Amino acid sequence: MGTHSRIGILNANGTVLAVYCHYDGGLSLNGKILLEHYHSEEKIRDLFKQGNLIYLRQNIGGKHNHIRTCNPEWCCFYIRDEEEDREENLFQLYSCVHDLLIERTEFTYIFNPITRQWFWTTTWNEGFEPLKRLTMKDCLT
Repeated sequence: MGTHSRIGILNANGTVLAVYCHYDGGLSLNGKILLEHYHSEEKIRDLFKQGNLIYLRQNIGGKHNHIRTCNPEWCCFYIRDEEEDREENLFQLYSCVHDLLIERTEFTYIFNPITRQWFWTTTWNEGFEPLKRLTMKDCLT
C-alpha cells in the first residue's frame, strides 16, 4: 500500500498539468525530493512527459524494471519502465486547480513556474501551503 500523490505544474492560462504517483507521496519523501531536485520548469515538464509514476526519485533516469534492475536515484514510470497502457498512464490536463483536487489523492503538489515555488496540500487540509524546508522539519517531528 502506498501514499498516493499528484504532482502538477500551473500553466499560464490557469490549467494544471499533473501526473499521479503511487508510492511515497508524503512530505518526507516526495515533498523533499520535489523541493530539493525539481526546481526548474524544464525538468518538471520532462518528468511529466513520462506519464504517471510508480515512485519519484531525484533523477528521471532511464528505462529499468523497478524490481529487478532498480536504480535508487531514478524515477519509475508505468509506461517507460513497466510498459503499461500508455493511454491510462499519460499526464492529465485539468482545467483548474479545483479540478485537480477533486481527484482526492492523499497529497497534492503544484509548482508555480512564475514564482518558482512548490505548494502542497492534503485531502484533509483547506488550501495550499508553500513547500519549504521548515515544512520538511515539521513533518518529521
